[in-house]
Amino acid sequence: MMKVRKKEFIILMTLLMLLLVSIPGNGAMLTYSFDDGHISNYTAAFPILKSYGQVGTVNIVSNWAVSGYLNRINPTQLLEMQGSGWEICSHSKTHPRFSKIPQTYNVELLTGWNKAPGTNSTYQTGYTYGQLPFVLQDESILKKKSSIEEVNNTPGSFYFDSVNEWVYVHTTDSNDPTIYDMRSDSV
Repeated sequence: MMKVRKKEFIILMTLLMLLLVSIPGNGAMLTYSFDDGHISNYTAAFPILKSYGQVGTVNIVSNWAVSGYLNRINPTQLLEMQGSGWEICSHSKTHPRFSKIPQTYNVELLTGWNKAPGTNSTYQTGYTYGQLPFVLQDESILKKKSSIEEVNNTPGSFYFDSVNEWVYVHTTDSNDPTIYDMRSDSV
């Protein structure tokens, strides 16, 4: 059996698909869709499809594209592809692993707020759920921070200490959170 490298395989499959689409009268439709915004989508797939007058769809992880993460397409390359007719789609902001995303939707009213010790405008309450991606203040999402100190200095933010099971919030206007509809939201 002949051994074919991954890049050669991609090129061969692309050519085969182009041949199938080019057969007159077969009515076939083909969509080229590439996930994760790998640089090879730009360096290999883009020029190959362009040489045949074809376009594709690249599904990017937005944080990876703007940060130069692990050989991914950058915004300039995406704009060039888009200008050539390619469709640019979202493949999430951070590409979370499905096993890390809670499998239920849970909106829970947060109560029992107390002023967090040693802070100016930060309040705390207990929370036992293992992950807390969002906190809502009257249906507006607060910014997630990585420490109590950041929350204390940032109105409209929250921090979840999963070790001690505390939620810390600094409301958008530094008021006591008990006057708002404060909810946790997990996806």
